[in-house]
Order: sequence, then C-alpha cells, then structure tokens
Amino acid sequence: MIRLTENAVAAFKAAVSLAAEPVEGRRIMVEGGGCAGLKSGIWKASR
Repeated sequence: MIRLTENAVAAFKAAVSLAAEPVEGRRIMVEGGGCAGLKSGIWKASR
C-alpha cells in the first residue's frame, strides 16, 4: 500500500480529468533526485 499526500492526490485527479482519452490507469513513480532528494511522476499506463 502507498500513501499519497493531498497534493499528490490533487495532481493525480488533475491528470485524469485532463486526459484526452478515457483513463484505464496511471503509473506513479518515485526515484532519487531533485531538490528534496526524491523526484516523482505520473503518466498514463498502457497495456
């Protein structure tokens, strides 16, 4: 299980609502890097 901050949930909802096509899923990634030591991203999942 993962826990998302309120800002992460808002970003996820915005990505889904702005999608040009119906959303089947999204992938969430977190990796080392960035100012705080972590970098994250959300993108459309493909089958």
